[in-house]
Amino acid sequence: MTTRATALFFILAGLSACREPIAVDTRAAEGIPSKIAIEGLRELLPKVVYLSCGDPRVEISRSEVTSWAVDEKGVELRTRAGLSHRLAFSSVRGADLAKLPLSVELRVFVATPKDPRKDLFRFSWREEEPARRCLEYFEALREDR
Repeated sequence: MTTRATALFFILAGLSACREPIAVDTRAAEGIPSKIAIEGLRELLPKVVYLSCGDPRVEISRSEVTSWAVDEKGVELRTRAGLSHRLAFSSVRGADLAKLPLSVELRVFVATPKDPRKDLFRFSWREEEPARRCLEYFEALREDR
């Protein structure tokens, strides 16, 4: 049994290392009105298949999320465990996309005292289009431009 578990661990570790960056031109994001970007995030974020938060380090399946709230200040999600995770648009310092073996991942970076570009949230979809649109919406809502 431990041999199978060890083999599975190495297979999954190898797959997670297969991260292929996707180039996205975000210049058009500056022209997206914040109201449209907020509505877009409200529509697309609840459709993620997987997400994780880097502070505190947690991995969350979509089925664990009980509610999503997106307003002009940021994104907040609540889990069945009663935890709340918030991403303030004022702290967003960028985002990037990457193709993984079974999904497309959007990483959202924030500024912290120790790291000006910390990877805080990761959202994954099966298709590239919703991930690409969310990246543009996060870029449109950045306040550091």
